[in-house]
Amino acid sequence: MALQDTLASFTSTAPATKNRVDLLLEKLFEANTQDFTTLTLALHDKQIRGADLTRALRKEYGKEIVTDTSVDAWRRRNNTEVNGL
Repeated sequence: MALQDTLASFTSTAPATKNRVDLLLEKLFEANTQDFTTLTLALHDKQIRGADLTRALRKEYGKEIVTDTSVDAWRRRNNTEVNGL
């Protein structure tokens, strides 16, 4: 993993070790801002489209903060409902 980190520092294009939404959530939690709560609620709100949330995050924190698929991937992984048997 050390080589990946070194390459990332030079190129800034290496694959992230975590989803970018997770990285942003950690950063906001450490900064203890209201944005952490707002983002957490928005991620779980099914009425907010992933594309809209992605655009808002890019406007607020810069274009490189999330990829086109970061929010949807985070939601698929964390918002799955268990139902069935």
